[in-house]
Amino acid sequence: MTKVRFESSNPSNRNKQSGFAIGVVFLVLVLIGAIMSAITLMSSASQDTSRDNENRSLANGIIRDGAGIANAVNTLISANGLRVEQVFMFRDSTNTAVFNRSQNILGPKGSTNFPQLSPTAYSFTGCTQTILGTEAAASASLADTCMLYMTRVKTTNYGQGGDGLRDSTYMLYTAPLTEAVAKQVNNLLWQSGSAEILPSIAAATPAALQKLAPPTTVGAPTSLQAVTVVGTAAAVGTPYSMALPTINGSVRPEGIYSLDTTAPQTRNIYYKVYSSY
Repeated sequence: MTKVRFESSNPSNRNKQSGFAIGVVFLVLVLIGAIMSAITLMSSASQDTSRDNENRSLANGIIRDGAGIANAVNTLISANGLRVEQVFMFRDSTNTAVFNRSQNILGPKGSTNFPQLSPTAYSFTGCTQTILGTEAAASASLADTCMLYMTRVKTTNYGQGGDGLRDSTYMLYTAPLTEAVAKQVNNLLWQSGSAEILPSIAAATPAALQKLAPPTTVGAPTSLQAVTVVGTAAAVGTPYSMALPTINGSVRPEGIYSLDTTAPQTRNIYYKVYSSY
């Protein structure tokens, strides 16, 4: 005999079944939402990791280029019997009378080429290799440019701390770096955490630091010159007086410092001491 199943006419049973179905649908929607959130978080984490890796790579490049220039200076000194105050980095190859001097690390008698710096490491969005490679800063205001120079300073907490040619501290610097790249530089050099505030130095701007300029007389000591000027200078100039940054309780001859009172465009400065008496 064929059995016929009749659906219960009890409203309570029908409500229970309906409620169960709605609950299943709700659960499925919750699970879908959780999966989508997890995917979004994973994607965001992946992007953050990618950015961190890129900034770390850029920071490595800055450190590598700094070491390359410092080594080029020392190579030129040892190979040509020069003194550190005679060496300069002049990049205007059209001025052959200066560019070709044996004291120029970039010339045909020098010991290196101008580094291929990555403009994305700089906070000035208009930075290009061409601007970095010009002899003077692109703007007198320094608010819309990027730069790389050698200079000498009077250090109040490092070396002899004098302001003469033989008791100054010679260093190279480049600016303005992005905050993320700047923190990665200090992290790579000194294990400074990425969340730590960069050491700051009031008024130690590129304009104050100046740059080393070739002397008018071949073989004479270099001169300090404004970063917006191109060419040679006869005056010896006065080096800027500054304390090198202290990171993790120690004075550091290389790293990043940030400016106390300036626009973000010229804020984070990488420096490397290549000679100090």
